Amino acid sequence: MQTWPQNCYDLLLRPTPALTRLSERGQWGFSACILALTTLLHTFTQAGSMAQALPALLPQFLANGMGVFLLWLGFSLMISLCADLFGGQGRITDTMTGLGLASLPLIFLAPVNALPNLFGQAGFTLQLLLTLGVGFWVLVLVVLGIQSAQHFSLDKAIGSLVISGLCGFALGVAAVLTGVAQLVLSLQFLAG
Repeated sequence: MQTWPQNCYDLLLRPTPALTRLSERGQWGFSACILALTTLLHTFTQAGSMAQALPALLPQFLANGMGVFLLWLGFSLMISLCADLFGGQGRITDTMTGLGLASLPLIFLAPVNALPNLFGQAGFTLQLLLTLGVGFWVLVLVVLGIQSAQHFSLDKAIGSLVISGLCGFALGVAAVLTGVAQLVLSLQFLAG
């Protein structure tokens, strides 16, 4: 059994064998710890940029943590359902593990977000480039995590991610349109 630092090292620098090994059933706790760590770092970054006091961090951390957990569960469910269309063999817990492990590079966003404070305008440019790089890194790890969790080829993993992204976008557009329609109907009711 490997240690936490060794698993993190493998995920960052040798992701394919690490994801294959760690996407086994029962490893989702490690993914949850990674998500909790990235959420905590994100909360500290937000608090530092808004000059918040430490007592205000607990509710913010709980709200961020609940949001991250719901997104993790929702995206895992959607990707698992789309992976089933492509013949995926994994369960939702395997997908949750793969997606959680893929979020490890997000820990680098905390120091990246401090760059504008250190370097001014050049820091904003550097922050943008590094954020895009970390985002691409996470995207690649998500595809590899889906591939490992569902036990199928890379093209099916990409297809599952694209289809679930399109479904998520369609659900978001439908929710916005429903909200706007409800608002218009409410305003008409109040005016009439």
